[in-house]
Amino acid sequence: MTVLVLADDGDSGAAAVASAVAARRGGSAVTVVSPRRLAVASRWVHTVAPDGTAATEIRLAGGGCVPCSPAAVLNRIDGVTPVRFARAGARDRDYAAMELHALFVSWLAGLPCPVVNPVNGNGSAAPAALPYWLLAARRAGLPVVHIGRTVGTRAGHRAAPPAARTPAGSVLVAGRHTAGALARRFGDGCAEVARATGCPLLEFRFVREAGAVRLSAVDPRPGLHDPADVAVVAGYLVEVAS
Repeated sequence: MTVLVLADDGDSGAAAVASAVAARRGGSAVTVVSPRRLAVASRWVHTVAPDGTAATEIRLAGGGCVPCSPAAVLNRIDGVTPVRFARAGARDRDYAAMELHALFVSWLAGLPCPVVNPVNGNGSAAPAALPYWLLAARRAGLPVVHIGRTVGTRAGHRAAPPAARTPAGSVLVAGRHTAGALARRFGDGCAEVARATGCPLLEFRFVREAGAVRLSAVDPRPGLHDPADVAVVAGYLVEVAS
């Protein structure tokens, strides 16, 4: 069993999860690779057979290989920057960026193991627009903040001032597992949003607005600074990789 973690060098949350997985299953059970190491890989061969089966070989500069058949992937990046083309012209850099991104997406999409969170042509498959998340949350029965309110005046319409908001807590979802100060209250609804959007790892942030606790933000790439959150994510990765 090998869990592959794709993360920037400064991603302390990813490093903590990798350490937690290694503590449970041994150091050989986890491999951490940064996007820069992928960008300067000495060899990257990716083939897709007529039946859609993909095979990939990635050899890293300086030695080592990316596991060709990981049991699970924790993906914390949106793509790979073509650093080898840093001195090329703008057109060549743009072309290289598109080709490298297509390679990155095809590689992850072709893996038969769970990829947390998955990717699409834009990078992360998790949508970034807040209205999308709030709509999904409302469908799951979660209370959400009010956005885009307007009020009428004699001169027409203007945006109403937002209601005062104060942080109320959060919920972390990792597959069927939840953690956080509001997990007991909103965990089931948050898990439903994760299932509906196809993003098994999400952090839901709640605020107190107009006397009620409401969802204000959803983060598909949570910081994972709380040891309890790290433990939940590591446990989930070990679970899906087994």
